Amino acid sequence: MFPYSTFLGPVFWMAMGAFVVIFFMGLAALLKDRQIPMNWWKWLLVVTWCIMLYIVVVGGFTLFGENETRAGLYFLGVFGTFMAVVGVALYRLLTK
Repeated sequence: MFPYSTFLGPVFWMAMGAFVVIFFMGLAALLKDRQIPMNWWKWLLVVTWCIMLYIVVVGGFTLFGENETRAGLYFLGVFGTFMAVVGVALYRLLTK
């Protein structure tokens, strides 16, 4: 990622970890503000959905980087649409 650098690689991953923590802290505050009760299995579903969305985005852009633009567009289109539908269903489950 950062060739010939012994400093930027760990700093990048520490920043990514900090962003993930900030994201979930903000999500917890948003859910609390909207008075959506959360228990362990709802959090598990939300975290699983976030990980799956991350894999879809990373997979699609990896295909772009490998000069497989058409495959990346199909990958993002098909699985991105699936993740959007699952995300709406998850939101409806959480707000029920």
